Amino acid sequence: MGDSLSVGDIVLCKVRGMEYLHLIKAISGERFQIGNNRGGINGWIGANGIFGKCIRVES
Repeated sequence: MGDSLSVGDIVLCKVRGMEYLHLIKAISGERFQIGNNRGGINGWIGANGIFGKCIRVES
């Protein structure tokens, strides 16, 4: 999945045992900096911590 991820993508990831939707803020090799939509940065995770990418939102 790591090859198909870009900065700005919304991803489902696991951080400290909890699952979250986060934005990818930066990419460095196989590591992804994740954060929220209010400018906050939550840290770096590996591709193995990302379980999916949001491709559509329906109301």
